[in-house]
Amino acid sequence: MMLASSVQQSAPQAVPEDVFPILLSVLAAVILGGVIIYFVRNWARRSDDSMPGFTLGDLRELRDSGEITEEEFKAARNAMISQVRKQSSPTDDGGSLDGRRPPR
Repeated sequence: MMLASSVQQSAPQAVPEDVFPILLSVLAAVILGGVIIYFVRNWARRSDDSMPGFTLGDLRELRDSGEITEEEFKAARNAMISQVRKQSSPTDDGGSLDGRRPPR
């Protein structure tokens, strides 16, 4: 009997009316944050793709289509090769390309 009376006494109380505007504000902030994150990530990806790499295959296509001459192709190819060699040349860290010293 006592259990039944305690259950009846703990009936659900009404939610105060000022809670709904707060919940709606929090929900709106979460949605707005998600939209902002979505657009920032798309903008960052687009800026990475704005400078596509120029490959040796691209040069070959230009040569084969007649847009550049064989001499221009060779000059551009040699410039690309020297640039790659310069970027991959050993540094002052012991001659290793990945920053680790070679085993002795």
